[in-house]
Amino acid sequence: MCFWGDVPSSLLCTGTSQQVKDDVKELIDLFGDTGTLMIDGNQGIPDEARPENVMAMREAVEEYGVF
Repeated sequence: MCFWGDVPSSLLCTGTSQQVKDDVKELIDLFGDTGTLMIDGNQGIPDEARPENVMAMREAVEEYGVF
């Protein structure tokens, strides 16, 4: 069993890169210590997502996550 951390699609489309990073960090802080967290958009990555926000999501996982 794992937790699927869902970054809101609305955040990926209209938020700032920092807001995305903050959301991902919060998910990792809440569920990351279980070793069973997957980060994704809540409905996948929407076509309308800002590219810099998708990159921010990835960067936050690399910065705060444990592999």
